[in-house]
Amino acid sequence: MRDVKSRNYFEQMKGRGTRTLDHDDLKKVSPSAASGKTHYVIVDAVRVTKSLKTASQPLITKPTVPLKDLAMGVMMGTHDQDTVSSLAGRLARLNRQLDHAEQERIRDKAGGIELTDIVGNLLQAIDPDRIETRARETEPESAEPSATAREKAQEQLVRDAAGVFTGELIEFIDSIRRDKEQTIDHENLDRVLHAGWEGNTHENAKVMAQDFRHYLESHHDEIEALTIFYANRTVAVS
Repeated sequence: MRDVKSRNYFEQMKGRGTRTLDHDDLKKVSPSAASGKTHYVIVDAVRVTKSLKTASQPLITKPTVPLKDLAMGVMMGTHDQDTVSSLAGRLARLNRQLDHAEQERIRDKAGGIELTDIVGNLLQAIDPDRIETRARETEPESAEPSATAREKAQEQLVRDAAGVFTGELIEFIDSIRRDKEQTIDHENLDRVLHAGWEGNTHENAKVMAQDFRHYLESHHDEIEALTIFYANRTVAVS
């Protein structure tokens, strides 16, 4: 028996108990059952129902912060949940884009640790139950660890998970990330049609506006909105 700090996990645990069974099905798992399962009772021996729960949230809560900055921050000691979860989410998303050779290269740079394990270690470092367990180790005499103990526990867990990061590894991961996000079209190459002085910008703008006007006037029967516009203008003039 142990406490859990995840609200979603706790609700899932309770939800399993709500499944009803008729007498025949229940006897298959509990031969001594005298009737079907119509209800259940929660025996809370460790005050699970009383402890503070945290709700899960999207992993990437800092989508605008570059991956490199997130990783450098965690390596330098940043241990807040938003930064760590965002880094884990971004690395997990990148991992799905990697081929086997790229995953092996990252593993070599990380001292033999798979990228999936790096992601898992980061997520476990901010898991409420693991933080609770570590905090209890520092305050074994307390019935409920203090907020300070939990903060220190999370900091230590993140520090342990971030031990794999080096400047070289972060630069390498970021270079792969840039390659994945940059699309180079080798088939439809651009070619220069004209090179020279464009002339007076004011005159060029007037010519462009006149050309567009002529286009609208010559194609107004083909575009419904222009047909309505020119029809209304004709009525107003007449």
